[in-house]
Parts: sequence; C-alpha cells; structure tokens
Amino acid sequence: MSKIIIKQKKIIAIKFLILPKYKFWLYNRYMKIKAFIVGEMVLALIIIILLGIFVIPAVSYNIQDRILHNQVRIIQDRFNKAMEDLAFDGEIGSYYENSASFANTLSEKIKILRFCPSTNLKDCFGYDKFQMPDGSYADLSDFKDGSVFSLNDGEEHDFSGDTIGFVTSEGVAMVLAYDKRCKNMQAGTYHLNIENNETSGARCAAVLLDVNRKGAPNKIYKDLSVINATRLNIK
Repeated sequence: MSKIIIKQKKIIAIKFLILPKYKFWLYNRYMKIKAFIVGEMVLALIIIILLGIFVIPAVSYNIQDRILHNQVRIIQDRFNKAMEDLAFDGEIGSYYENSASFANTLSEKIKILRFCPSTNLKDCFGYDKFQMPDGSYADLSDFKDGSVFSLNDGEEHDFSGDTIGFVTSEGVAMVLAYDKRCKNMQAGTYHLNIENNETSGARCAAVLLDVNRKGAPNKIYKDLSVINATRLNIK
C-alpha cells in the first residue's frame, strides 16, 4: 500500500511541480531561440539592403566602365587599321578638299551607314551636349569646325574647315576633321598609342567618337573618346 502511495506522490510531483517548470523552461528557451533567429534575419536583411544601396551600384559602375573602355579600344584599333590600309593603298595625303571628301574614301575601309553635315551632328550622335572630364558640358556645335581639335606634336596641322559626322555599322558615332597639311603617309607609319590617344607618324585625321551614341554617360574618356587630339578648343 505504501509503495502505491509513494508512486502516486511521484506522479503528482512530476505532474504539478516538475512538468510546469520544464514547460516554462522550454517556452523560455523557444522564445529566446525565436528572438535570436528573428534578430539574425533582420540583421541579414539590413546587410542586403546596404549592399544594394552602396556596393552593388559601385561594382556595376566599375564593370560598365571596363566595358566602355574595351569598346573604345576596339573602335580605335579599327580606325587605326583603316588608316593603315588607306596608307598602303596610297590614299592618305594632301589629296582631299575637305573632311567630307576624305570620309567618303574612309568608307571604303569602315562601313558607314549615314553621314551628317557639321551643322547637324546631333542627327548622328543623338544629343546636343556631352560632359567633359572636369564635369563641365560641351556642345556638339563646337565641332562644326575642325579647329576645335589641337595636336601638339611639334608639327604643323590645320584641321580647320567643316567637319563631317557619320555613324558606322557598329552604331558608333564619329565627327572627323581632316588635316589640310597632311603629308603623304606610308604604310606602317600610323600607330595608335591607346593609353594617351596619340599616334606616331603622320596624323591626318582627328576624331571625336561615341561608342554607344545616346547611351549614358555621354562623357569624354568614358563612352566618348578622341583620336589625334591632345586638346579640345571648347569655348
């Protein structure tokens, strides 16, 4: 009989004393774990938001810069090759009345979809203004006359006169000025230095180009670049 009573007392103790405390402990433990998990989720969400605000745009901008830089290099190389081919054919020299007549010859080496007169360069570029490296803005109307291009290489150049704009088959917009004092160029004398946009040998054409036309950022040394110009005489 006494054993039955003791067993019943144990059951009562477990039911009314131990189990409630254990349940309370489990509940508290569950709530702490839940709070910890919620806190971690909030922290992770904050980190993701910060990455989206600061890191991802910076990385994306850097990637875009590299893509544009590579595109500019490719176009410069193709222009360089076209000039070398024309030199090999004996078609570089003081044979042209103006920039437009030279551009017609250049179209034998570079596929040109359409030409734009110097009075309507916007028709090729798709905009009026672009940004300079210092943050100021220049107008395409400044490129109506080729004297906007300056090339300080110890030789005399004359890029003055009407420029000519055109769009290539790659969708690249260019405005070109031909040097009236261009000397006859022999094959292999026109070598472009990509790093500073200068060439060695005869320099017969100065160019402003935009690899993506209306696409941003429309800024010099980003999607815009120059060939054979050490300075732009922007008013």
